[in-house]
Amino acid sequence: MNFTCQREHLLNYIQIVQKAVATKSTMPILGGIYLKAENGVLELQANDYETAIKCSLPAQVVSAGATVLAAKYFSEIIRRLPGDTVEISAAENKSVKIKSKRSQYDLVCMPYEDFPLIQSLQSGSVYTIPENTMKNLIQRTTFACSQDDTRPVFTGVLMEIENETINFVATNTHRLAFCTDIIENPERNELKVIVPAKFLNELNKIFSADTEEPVSIRWHQNKLAFEFKDIYMETQLIEGKFPNYQQVIPKSFKTNVFVQTSGLTESVERASLLTRDGDYNVVKMDIKDTEINITSNNPDVGAAYEETEARINGEHLTIAFNARYILDALKVINSPEIEFSFTSPLTPAVIKPVEQAVFMYVITPVRTN
Repeated sequence: MNFTCQREHLLNYIQIVQKAVATKSTMPILGGIYLKAENGVLELQANDYETAIKCSLPAQVVSAGATVLAAKYFSEIIRRLPGDTVEISAAENKSVKIKSKRSQYDLVCMPYEDFPLIQSLQSGSVYTIPENTMKNLIQRTTFACSQDDTRPVFTGVLMEIENETINFVATNTHRLAFCTDIIENPERNELKVIVPAKFLNELNKIFSADTEEPVSIRWHQNKLAFEFKDIYMETQLIEGKFPNYQQVIPKSFKTNVFVQTSGLTESVERASLLTRDGDYNVVKMDIKDTEINITSNNPDVGAAYEETEARINGEHLTIAFNARYILDALKVINSPEIEFSFTSPLTPAVIKPVEQAVFMYVITPVRTN
């Protein structure tokens, strides 16, 4: 094996496949990156049996071949090399030689025959969704997932596709994020799966919000794969039954508040300054007349008071929320104004962008003295 390629290009793809490198495994081969060079293309793969990623980039291939290199050292070497190009070639004693300008490294290989090669899904249902649509769906939902691995269903996002509608739903039982969009779906096949939030967040780092390049989604049995540009990413789906989220969403309200997104965000951020590090990460909202009075209290630090102008239709009420849960939702809304709807101090409230009907956030209030 002997090839040369652009160092920055190679580093970019190493960082992508590294997301599927096993960090804690009894199988050393899963801590490696598989490289195969032939016909002017370098293919990289990583596979920890939960997530699998492969991608390809152009290379000047002098002689074809394959190897597996320890990701930990390979990525750092490529990142720190001084030149614009890098040459990688087979060496003696089961190692490869890595050269760039005056730098040279010999890195011991692992047997590539032991690497679990990724077999792209070829059967099952196929969908095509624009890249920017996928990014929006991910950004507006994964933050609401649970971090508790003992309840796997809540660590993932429910992904529903029916006719020309795609829904993403996430919940940790205290809050729920719902985002929907319209897509072209010629197959008209329905899809209802739970995708790990961790996997979607890694996808989100690669997706661009500025392009409508097509992303091919393929589903078969317990696997879901995304293919776009020169990248293929595959994940094991989460097994279990996602709760009926429609039952959680309130159908009517007694108070509707219209408020500037930035103004409410800044007020809640300031009010939570004294409470965010302790057990009192709660802000109380007193909604009346033409404003929202926001207060917080930490017995060990002090108290805060904020006023935010708003248009209020309906009954006055006082209600409390986890401050972080409020801010998480506000930060993914790009509408200048939101509608905050309430029924009572102890029932779930709903946040929606005024100008967009594609996002809804349900949040359970906190009971206070």
